[in-house]
Amino acid sequence: MPMSFTQEVSSDVCQNTLGLSPDDFNKYVVSAYVSTAAISTFAHEIALIQTKDANSAAQVKKLISGDGGFDSTQWICVYPDESTVVSSGSYVLLAVSRADVVTAALNAFKAEAGTVSDTNVFYRSANAGAEQ
Repeated sequence: MPMSFTQEVSSDVCQNTLGLSPDDFNKYVVSAYVSTAAISTFAHEIALIQTKDANSAAQVKKLISGDGGFDSTQWICVYPDESTVVSSGSYVLLAVSRADVVTAALNAFKAEAGTVSDTNVFYRSANAGAEQ
């Protein structure tokens, strides 16, 4: 894992960190935290979002993975292997990183959450799995 920092997400930075507009963030989200690589040779971001309810979580999941949502190519020199979003109840997990890191994050979320929605892989690099 890369050296990373964790921060609370606000409506001021939600577009860049989650792919949500400030209006959508304020409408659906209770709280959100993101862990982002501080210095890395690969793109990395893991976010946990608490929404108001399960319907809000489903909507946030669609907004993140839809057109105009999270930009998986926002990094200058590197791209993630995979960008994935999944929900459970009122929680949404956004995992963007190398394939092994995304898998580990999804497995940990599923172990804690129990029942989860369908996993939505909305970005996969053509080089996913190749040495970088």
